[in-house]
Amino acid sequence: MASPFLGIFQNTRHLVVRWQLLGMAGLLAGIGLGFLAYAIDLRLAEQLAPPAAAAATGGLLILAALAVVGVAAIVTALAQKAVPPGRGKEAADIAEMATSLIDLTRKLDAELRPAAKPLTIAALIVGCAVGYSPALQRKLKDLLG
Repeated sequence: MASPFLGIFQNTRHLVVRWQLLGMAGLLAGIGLGFLAYAIDLRLAEQLAPPAAAAATGGLLILAALAVVGVAAIVTALAQKAVPPGRGKEAADIAEMATSLIDLTRKLDAELRPAAKPLTIAALIVGCAVGYSPALQRKLKDLLG
């Protein structure tokens, strides 16, 4: 039986990696934009008065920000038009997976609840024994390695 969590973990990992990469790209773009703005300001300060150079640099940054917003608006509008028609199927899949997870949780609870206390005590005793005895630690390492 395939794990019902497999799809969730794969999608979540993809989203986490995607947001991390987007964050890193944004940070690097911000640093690059800062250096570019500083270089433009220094160049304009040679030709104009410092306040005029700062104003020109600020204006260029505002134009760049407006261009980014415009591109983002266009990309968002195109992405909304490209939504597949079977979008409602995802909700049905999520509901089915939630039902199977609830059933799995109930089955595991019914199986483990009677044996939980003896298993916990046995795990505690074995863990303490292995942690205390170097001979048992070596045997466990030999068994696992």
